[in-house]
Amino acid sequence: MSNRLPDVVIIVRDEENFENIAKVEVLGSASPCKHLLRVGAPIAPVVLCMVRNGFVNAQAENAVIFFRPR
Repeated sequence: MSNRLPDVVIIVRDEENFENIAKVEVLGSASPCKHLLRVGAPIAPVVLCMVRNGFVNAQAENAVIFFRPR
């Protein structure tokens, strides 16, 4: 069993435009989707990239949380 912590990416949605990123926090790695994680950028391409690369997502009221076991 691995002792490594999972990769976690927290994306807070913009209150004025719910489809855009307002804030991002990465714990571990967001590779290969890191280039998409910019404030003001659309969330949809990030979601597709993260899911295609082994991340699981959970929706919160104003945030999207992704995690990937290592």
